[in-house]
Amino acid sequence: MHLFYFIYLKKYGKIFLVFTKEKVKRRLNFRPLLWLFFFSVVAIYSTTNIFLGKVWLFATFCAVMLCILSLFIISFFKKDLLNGFILFFNIKNLKIFFASLLVCGILFSGLSAINFNIFSKRSFSNTLHSVNAVVREVVKTDATQSALLGDVIIDGEKQGFNIKVSCNVDIAELKVGDKIDLNMYLFENKLVNNGEIRTSIFKNKVYYYASITNGVYITDGKAHFVDYIKNDVKTLYLEAFDEDTAGFCFAVTMGDKSLLSSEYYQIFRQSGLAHILAVSGLHIGFLVAILLWITKKLKIKSKFRFWIVAFVLLVYNIICGFSPSVFRASIMSLCLMLGLIVGERNDSLSNLSLAGIIILLTQPLNLFDVGFLLSFSSVFGILFFQKRISNWLQKAHINSFVANPIALTISATIGTFPFVCKFFGYISPISILSNLIVLPLFTLFYYILLPSTILGLIFGPNLLVVAKFFANIVVTLSSVFAKFGTIDLIKFDTLCCAIYYFIIFFISPYFMLNPKQKCICAFALIFAFCPIIITTNTATYFNYNSVSFCEKANDTAFFTTQNNQKILLNVGKNKTGFANLKTMLSNKNVKQIDILILANYKASYNDYLTYVVNKYKIKDIVILNNLTTSDKKDIENICNNKNVDYITAQNFELTSDIYISTYVEDSKYKALNIRTAEHNYLFLLGAVSVSNLSANYIFDQSFDMVVTNSVTDLRYESLTSKNYLTFNTTICDNTFTLIDDLWTIKLWCDKIKLWNLWN
Repeated sequence: MHLFYFIYLKKYGKIFLVFTKEKVKRRLNFRPLLWLFFFSVVAIYSTTNIFLGKVWLFATFCAVMLCILSLFIISFFKKDLLNGFILFFNIKNLKIFFASLLVCGILFSGLSAINFNIFSKRSFSNTLHSVNAVVREVVKTDATQSALLGDVIIDGEKQGFNIKVSCNVDIAELKVGDKIDLNMYLFENKLVNNGEIRTSIFKNKVYYYASITNGVYITDGKAHFVDYIKNDVKTLYLEAFDEDTAGFCFAVTMGDKSLLSSEYYQIFRQSGLAHILAVSGLHIGFLVAILLWITKKLKIKSKFRFWIVAFVLLVYNIICGFSPSVFRASIMSLCLMLGLIVGERNDSLSNLSLAGIIILLTQPLNLFDVGFLLSFSSVFGILFFQKRISNWLQKAHINSFVANPIALTISATIGTFPFVCKFFGYISPISILSNLIVLPLFTLFYYILLPSTILGLIFGPNLLVVAKFFANIVVTLSSVFAKFGTIDLIKFDTLCCAIYYFIIFFISPYFMLNPKQKCICAFALIFAFCPIIITTNTATYFNYNSVSFCEKANDTAFFTTQNNQKILLNVGKNKTGFANLKTMLSNKNVKQIDILILANYKASYNDYLTYVVNKYKIKDIVILNNLTTSDKKDIENICNNKNVDYITAQNFELTSDIYISTYVEDSKYKALNIRTAEHNYLFLLGAVSVSNLSANYIFDQSFDMVVTNSVTDLRYESLTSKNYLTFNTTICDNTFTLIDDLWTIKLWCDKIKLWNLWN
């Protein structure tokens, strides 16, 4: 692919990768790279989704490839037929362009398919293995710790992936560089989970996770150089700052949020400043500026200056794990420097496309990474809108010193708006003001933090006193702006996002049509966009009985009835369960929940409960009465603030045709029985002994469906049921249907239909 472009650019005098003696100021024309980039995006998205079972995408992709092949053949014999195409895309050599598209499509689709196949198949899951590994990273929280293991050897055979483990500190206190030897069960980290590609697994090669319970043998070892650097920086920050500030600084310099508390992260999200936590173009720009200033003072020639910056950026990318935002900003910075050296004016949009192609060539599944999408869409918005918005503000007699930062924030917001709606669902209304005030201070803080960190590693943490002062100012101001709250946004799906960006393209100067044609195309897309966005945001009317699961049976379940009643059991017992709950309710377009049932509730769930009560306009709450006085008081306060009615009960009639009874053992709810006129369902919320199964009335009946967390033995086979469902298990008899989280079970008359929520 690059060979084709090398020939094309050299032939027409537009190649800028050769140093010339004469500095000729001319603008690079890499526009074909832009179209190639977007075709690559479509290729990856389509071919990857083939493996998710979406055949229509595969058919569409094949049709596009056939169309390009046809155009490629026509370009040899009937070039005149494609004059309009040549003018529209500003292409001078059709044969090379279509050949590039074909090669690109085949290459990207092949890479996507290979990567998906390789990283979807696991052979070590759910079984006991002998594991030898080196500790690469450790994160400690109170009495627990999690560690990343590298250089993994399983059953005497060296592997090419990492393992994430967790354990209590009293079992084994791990540190970076330790060699460990133990036997443990390995559980698969699925690349595709809940219909989403978990790109962090792909990038960090964390294919398995495990818990260390006992029997670990630790010896001193040697970690990788990069791991030592990260660990030394982490230790330095923890010595120089309090834990929260250390997490903030570590995220800013290394792009690692493992030390960042959820409270701090929420502060920056709600204040519209979350982008400063992810190492991106802002940080790379600061770093390049520092390097250029130093090399200029040392009177180093521009060519050598380029290679020094390139080397430092390479090391920084390695430390940050080649994060898409860091890699993209590095490529764009190097292209800009190289253009200045050889006397070329860079086309920023071409640089952006080139960076995207390189990233997707090396890691195609980055296309599904939220960081990649936000990074590229923000720069996309800045390139398209910043100059125009800044000119409008200056015409309104606003000083350029103020107009440029405002224009930057607005244009980046426009660029990322669809993905913010799709992945987060809210935006900070104060973001323009917060960026205008905090970003200059953050710039000063970053310029102080980087050299202070380098000197601190050599001379000690006392040299970070000034950096600590400015860090506290940035955090304090962010906390003030976070109090203004957020605004909920409309929901975008993938199709809405695509149409949104096509509309921007049609109205941009990059689209080579006259104004009248542009308006016609843009309005046509807007008319298509409006009904889709309305449909996407319309609440679903449920006319069927169903139950949907977020992780395991004792975590969260969502029920619907034929008369559109919506019932939620629990609000998630951890961050993962709560995130799954929000994802499920969003995908089902749930706007209101009629009844919320709380079982085995803990005070740590209060934040989740507050969110659900505020977001979904709960009508009634049923509290199963095994709560402590303080827990009940917390729930009452949350309910009273929103005028929500609540009752405490153990057995109750949920609606006129749904009756719920429970089974309690050792002050914990172990089973929930839901009965209707036609069906009887049992949800095992915890382990129940065989003797209690046979002795208690709740189990002495026949069920249409029994749902349990896991089948470590076959005790539940003694229950009389038509269907047995179980989650993530190591032993599963043929009687049981093994399911994953986020599943929906629809109940039609006398039969139960089971399928994944995402299909």
